[in-house]
Amino acid sequence: MGGTSADIGVAPDGKLRMKHLLDTRIGDYHAMVPMAEVDTIGAGGGSIASIDEGGMFRVGPRSAGAMPGPACYNRGGTEPTSTDAMVVMGWLGADSFLSGTMEVKPELATEAVKTHIADKLGADLEHAAMGIFQILAHSMTEAISLHSVRKGYDPREFSLVAEGGAGPLYAWQIAEHLGIPRVIVPGHPGITSAVGLLTTDVRYEVPTTVWTSSAEPDLDLLSREMDRLSEQAVAQLRADGIAEDDITLERSVDCRYVGQGYELRVPAPAGEITAEWVEQTAATFHEVHGRTYSQRFDDKPVQLVNIRVTGVGAVEHIRIAEIDKGGADASGAIKSTTQALFWKNDSADPEWVETPVYDRALFKAGNTFEGPAIVQQFDSTTIVGIGQKATVDAVGHIIIERSA
Repeated sequence: MGGTSADIGVAPDGKLRMKHLLDTRIGDYHAMVPMAEVDTIGAGGGSIASIDEGGMFRVGPRSAGAMPGPACYNRGGTEPTSTDAMVVMGWLGADSFLSGTMEVKPELATEAVKTHIADKLGADLEHAAMGIFQILAHSMTEAISLHSVRKGYDPREFSLVAEGGAGPLYAWQIAEHLGIPRVIVPGHPGITSAVGLLTTDVRYEVPTTVWTSSAEPDLDLLSREMDRLSEQAVAQLRADGIAEDDITLERSVDCRYVGQGYELRVPAPAGEITAEWVEQTAATFHEVHGRTYSQRFDDKPVQLVNIRVTGVGAVEHIRIAEIDKGGADASGAIKSTTQALFWKNDSADPEWVETPVYDRALFKAGNTFEGPAIVQQFDSTTIVGIGQKATVDAVGHIIIERSA
């Protein structure tokens, strides 16, 4: 989650899903190229809160962007944003932005929220600010639900990785809404996308149509085409200068039951193309179909429509250095305390709580602390809610766990 949008994806077993080719859109246009299954909603630190003509309380998708930005930036923006709401709630202080190197005006955030939201709703300032945050958190919760529950995955069996400058501000609440047991906050969430861009493996996907059935598979066709695609993918990686030892191949097949008009992509095993290979691929399809649609038909033949070979060229990945070890006591990282607005179990009544503010750079591996808490760093701020517990792991990740 950044300033204008939130990107959401599900990675079962640590592997990001790929979109079906017909679902690869940019705006209203079909891209028809391989795309990771990551979707974007208009929810970010600059999302503007407003009351529409019908009296509906909305947050986003309009955004103040970087210029003029939130009202508290004092750059000409007058409409309240989610960032202004968190300033009002005490989560973001004058020294929160870029470690205090960026000047902000909390009084302008208060004026914007009061004028545009609280006064129009006849609500107090605290409820108005909390409402802005909760509406945006609910929008993200719904989007994550679309990518998990409605696709056969239970979010309670996953961890939520909070990335982007604003992700760690919202993750604690989203985890409560969806029952996600833990939140992982990387060491530098605000630059995660940039780091990922520089360290992502080179990938070339080469597909072809085979149109055969598990009942009477054309093994010669499958074997011949799989070899051809593999050679093509390897040749492209070699042309890019990827060393042989850094090249691997991944196989997948677009499958469907007879009569269906929509395929599901499933991973396919390596090795020689045999009848057992086809049976294993079909069994994987039955499993994926059952998880996706809550129905499977193991007695029905499976059509293998397209086969794909993805050539992967490994690039050097960042190795995260371990931080100094310490005991469980995290008090050495407390830089100050502040009055901050929190609530319990989605209670409608927020309350001001004396809240410790931690300097993330001072954490030691093994430190633990309980919420409510605010953790500041140059590129982001992390919130730990009431009833939650946080632990710092060996490389400095903050692991937030919900109460039972």
